Amino acid sequence: MIKSIFIAVVMLLFVSSSNAQVDKAINRASEMTTYIAEKMSMNEVQAQELNSALVTKIKYQHQKINNQDLTQEEKKVVYKQAGKSFFAILSRRFSKEDITKIKQHMSDFNKVGKPS
Repeated sequence: MIKSIFIAVVMLLFVSSSNAQVDKAINRASEMTTYIAEKMSMNEVQAQELNSALVTKIKYQHQKINNQDLTQEEKKVVYKQAGKSFFAILSRRFSKEDITKIKQHMSDFNKVGKPS
């Protein structure tokens, strides 16, 4: 009985930790969206579309990687697939020039967390 309770508690803590990681990534996506939207003077709809694409990418990566015991190379494949899907989504909503700017702003954001 005690062993079963212990296992249940450990599983709940693991799920909670995993969800916290996703929540943190989604919050970071929101911060990135705000940064990019300000830099590119996006309207609210454009910013929502960008954020939606970022969140979709994050959730896809989490679903494919979490609890899968993947090697670093296998994870790279997942990240690459997620990136391709992300930019495919953006290409339906933004021009090539805008996507180039979004990529640059994402890079700037990632270099220092929240550039000024």
